[in-house]
Amino acid sequence: MERAIAEMWQSPSTARIGVVFARGDEVLVAAHKGQDGHRHAEVIALNMAGAAGIDLRGSTAFVTLSLFHPVAAS
Repeated sequence: MERAIAEMWQSPSTARIGVVFARGDEVLVAAHKGQDGHRHAEVIALNMAGAAGIDLRGSTAFVTLSLFHPVAAS
């Protein structure tokens, strides 16, 4: 979960979300919202795993809830 939180803080979006797919202590793939545009962190991680040939069956997804930081009106 710590890694998912770290991913969340890398998000350039105001709705910060991080995700990690792990099996035991092994992190298989990690991503954050906005990492490649506007797609959700989960979609990015699933696509990364597929592209790398990583089988996520039997893994656990650790997903942060959206931490919203409103942008101040100017």
